[in-house]
Amino acid sequence: MALLRRTRYATPENGWQYADWLSLEELGSWETGWFRDFHGRRADYWTYWNYLGGAYWLWDARMMREMAVALGETADAAQFAADERTAFAYLHENFFGDDGTLEAPLANLQTAMLLALRLGLVEGEAHAATKAALLANFAANGNRLKTGFLGTSILMDTLTQIGAGDLAWQIVTSHAYPGWLYSVDQGATTVWERWNSYTKDRGFGDVSMNSFNHYAYGAVMHWLWEHHPR
Repeated sequence: MALLRRTRYATPENGWQYADWLSLEELGSWETGWFRDFHGRRADYWTYWNYLGGAYWLWDARMMREMAVALGETADAAQFAADERTAFAYLHENFFGDDGTLEAPLANLQTAMLLALRLGLVEGEAHAATKAALLANFAANGNRLKTGFLGTSILMDTLTQIGAGDLAWQIVTSHAYPGWLYSVDQGATTVWERWNSYTKDRGFGDVSMNSFNHYAYGAVMHWLWEHHPR
């Protein structure tokens, strides 16, 4: 886990970072400009990248611990449990305030809040406050997602987990951009890398990065089968 050692940047200073790829949030990815300004080294970009990296560090360690326990690998389970505690502490020390909620610039980002809720990084009043802030964010955006690949992959399950399954259904059945039925309205028969990889009024997007068979947004099918099998 050397990438997340306590240095100025948890992400290598000269490394690549895709972050929440194709996010439409203010601190998103290509669509909102930070990827193009990668060498600008804006502090808020690095804060977001390090938070995302830390969240996946925690998630990976947790899954490995659970697998080690299931396999009866006691020593490995103990090591991964220690990694999980270290990652949890790293996140809380660097990205959460005294009240237990996310600090700026993460406090009002859909993906950041989704990860905090999904991974159990907020509890009690902080959980309630984060849930309220997330739902307010969606309401302010017309119940449209602004998440990229990382956030969209956990969007539906997390909303359902916090008792907002009705909102999840509104999102998946919306014809507005960005969203699944928007792509269908543009002629999609597969899941695309971009919501607007092709549009009827503009045609095809930039062929340098415009996949028409991409899994990330297709993760929604797991939720549909689990919660709406009919």
